[in-house]
Amino acid sequence: MAMNKKTLILALALAIIGSILINNASAEPLITLTLLNPAGDVSVNQNEGFEVKAQVQCSGGDCGQIDTSLYQDGNVVSTANGATPFFANTSNPESLTLNNSDSGEVTWFVNASGAEGDYNFSVNATQVSNQSVTASTSVWKVTIHGAVVLDTTPPVITINSPTDGQVFTSTPISANLSLDENGTVSYILNGGANTSIGGDIVFSTSLSNVVDGTNAITFYATDAAGNTASKNVTFNFTAAPPPPPAPSPPANNGGGSSGGGGGDSGGRIGPPPNPQVTTSASGITYSWSNLSKGLANITINSASIPVSAINLLVLADTNNVKLTVSNLGKAVTSVDSPTNYNVFTYIEIKPENFPASAYAGASIYFTADSKWLKDNNIDEVTLLRNVAGQWVALPTQKDKSANSYVATTPGFSVFAIAGKKTSAPTTNNGNQKAELEPQQTAQNSSNSLTGKLIQYIPVNQPISPILFWVIVAVVIGGIVVGYLMVTREKDKEEISGNFKEGRKF
Repeated sequence: MAMNKKTLILALALAIIGSILINNASAEPLITLTLLNPAGDVSVNQNEGFEVKAQVQCSGGDCGQIDTSLYQDGNVVSTANGATPFFANTSNPESLTLNNSDSGEVTWFVNASGAEGDYNFSVNATQVSNQSVTASTSVWKVTIHGAVVLDTTPPVITINSPTDGQVFTSTPISANLSLDENGTVSYILNGGANTSIGGDIVFSTSLSNVVDGTNAITFYATDAAGNTASKNVTFNFTAAPPPPPAPSPPANNGGGSSGGGGGDSGGRIGPPPNPQVTTSASGITYSWSNLSKGLANITINSASIPVSAINLLVLADTNNVKLTVSNLGKAVTSVDSPTNYNVFTYIEIKPENFPASAYAGASIYFTADSKWLKDNNIDEVTLLRNVAGQWVALPTQKDKSANSYVATTPGFSVFAIAGKKTSAPTTNNGNQKAELEPQQTAQNSSNSLTGKLIQYIPVNQPISPILFWVIVAVVIGGIVVGYLMVTREKDKEEISGNFKEGRKF
């Protein structure tokens, strides 16, 4: 009986030990998977890459071999080079052998080779011997953007001033240019230092260190991508001669009080400053930043423009004045041709910021080609002005040199240097001829007065206000008288023609 009791106790102990061994043998290990990189969603450009790193831990027993795989939208990411939309440059899956309480890391470098869009990624780790022992990370998003296009195009430089061949007579000279994109600009003038110009799209600076004659300037531009461009122009600078000094005041030889001497000089009017001259394809432009009242003389030295000089009587100080003189040639479309005249050429004088109230007319000195005069039997040359579509003959007279003339005009517009053959005076009406001669003499006197008034007044000497307004009155009066004489002459010619034809009135 005692033996049976010992046997029973031993059997019970063996059963308990066996149960424990069986339970331990059937327990499964635990895999823990942690995503180390990236920390969140990924944004990447086409043909660029990103890194994925994960930590694998084993607990609760030995895990043995664990395969860790990178997934994109439920599919294992390929390791074939060039595969789309992604490919990894390391093994996928990555294998680790972990015992209880061991850990390890796996890393992939992934290339984004696919189309633009959003893709879902995750990592999974699985025990090879027991596929039910597994772990996964949460899903994160990878966005592919369009490929980066490198900017290799240099900026385009547009130079507004100075232009090639432009002529300047005063400094400083304005330099102005622009780029087709943001960038920086510098310049080198006549081989000097490289000087930066402030700006981003439009750049401006002033050039003072110029030389007489030809000047060369090169502009350099650099855009944000580091692309560079350059462009150069040459321009001419001819310093205008300074005006002669004003005459000294007469010596005070007696009697007068010295206290009143300053009042006279304060009321006198000096000559306007020399204009800045700019030559372009459209003509020659004369510019004054401040044209003061007085007598202004413009000398024109151009083989293509048959106008040699323009004299102005300026009535009021005017700012930013421009006067452009152009030769329009023998045919223009902007105006009709004058009747009964043979036109040598058309001239346009265009004022800017110079209203008619600021001046009292002008004398225009011009020439006519001798061959044109001979071929067309021209006896009389007249400067015509187009006013509101109508041609008006201006008082015109012969100047000193051959084929040179001077005319007076109350304003500026399109002019025609024209001529016609003067008809011989009739001998059947001696009274009419005698009657016209004094009138022609008066007209010539008026032309002479108005034509020479501005020409022979010393433009380099100041004039007193009284003399100034006398000149204004005489010029205006001369223009009016000349116009009336020309009108009356035409009326006489018409009456004479009617008498010849035997018309009755």
